[in-house]
Amino acid sequence: VSVSLPSGAEATFIYAPSEMPLSMTAGPVQAEAETLLVVERDGEWTGIALGCTELVVDGVSADADTRDVEFSFNRDRTLVLHEIEKAVDTVRILPEQTAFTGELEVSFEAPEDSLELRYTLDGRDPDLDAKVYNGPFTINQTTLVKVRAFRPGLHETPWNVPGVKAGKTLAAIFRATEPLPSLDDPGTVPGLSYTYHEDTWPRLFAYAGFPGVLEPLATGVVDEPLRDLDLAVVRDTPQAYAVRYEGYLSVPENGIYTFFQPEHLYTATMDAGYDLRVFIGGREWMPNPMVHAENRWSIALEKGLHRFELSFADYRWRAFRNEYWMEWQPEQMYEGAPRLEVEGPGIRREPIPAAWFRRDVVSTR
Repeated sequence: VSVSLPSGAEATFIYAPSEMPLSMTAGPVQAEAETLLVVERDGEWTGIALGCTELVVDGVSADADTRDVEFSFNRDRTLVLHEIEKAVDTVRILPEQTAFTGELEVSFEAPEDSLELRYTLDGRDPDLDAKVYNGPFTINQTTLVKVRAFRPGLHETPWNVPGVKAGKTLAAIFRATEPLPSLDDPGTVPGLSYTYHEDTWPRLFAYAGFPGVLEPLATGVVDEPLRDLDLAVVRDTPQAYAVRYEGYLSVPENGIYTFFQPEHLYTATMDAGYDLRVFIGGREWMPNPMVHAENRWSIALEKGLHRFELSFADYRWRAFRNEYWMEWQPEQMYEGAPRLEVEGPGIRREPIPAAWFRRDVVSTR
């Protein structure tokens, strides 16, 4: 893009959509860069080159070794460079879980190799006196881990906000826990029992998670929860409804199991249009809302059966957005039923296998 400015300057902007350095030319400026902005006024050239590996102005070469620079080229043919510092991105704390048994190895993943990571385990925000991260470390008790990325050479701790000298402090709580004991099999068969309810959506949201509060209008059995086809069959209203599932979850190994909350449920990307509550062994899931292990809930389980309950309250009308008769469009509200996913010992993230769901032989609830 080339434009003439009211001041009389001429500006040229070139951008590489691939985010890989390309050969770019604007007047006497030649660059291998991701982005190039060049302004000419009264015979002087100034500009910015991002992701630059080579910069030449009217035959004068600069040492721009893969960096972001602001440059000026005066009429005396002097090429001056000033490095542009990028904002420090977020550190990643691993593993992405919130509970563990025994011991846990904790590590950090830096957004840039040149950054210095400092961390604390006592609740204090990391400063320049905090321990420098040199590799994974082990914890054996509930621990609040805090880490912050600094650019080397600082003599004063910057304010705890994202900036070019340091990033923002990131925290993770790893809770030491004992595995939830499994239950003796009382005589179960595959599937889950369910109850179907209709009411105003505030009552469904408030009470569908509690057994026996709402009067069921129908009962039945399904192979697994939240299948679109099953919900379409049981649903008997164009308005708000809820389905409550009960049974057991049969996990294959001892270990930490992480359940994934659908991103749109609590993250403001769109209106979910429903509420989802999950209980395992009487414990309600509490997916982490923070950056570390976001939208995940970790629980230690023994191999075998664990009581399982799930409530799904849906206030999306079949033909309209909600009971206020607001029309909705794709990307404004989630469509269909959510998926409940799990990760565990030897299991990568996937929908909970239908074979894990069990129910009492004589129960249809």
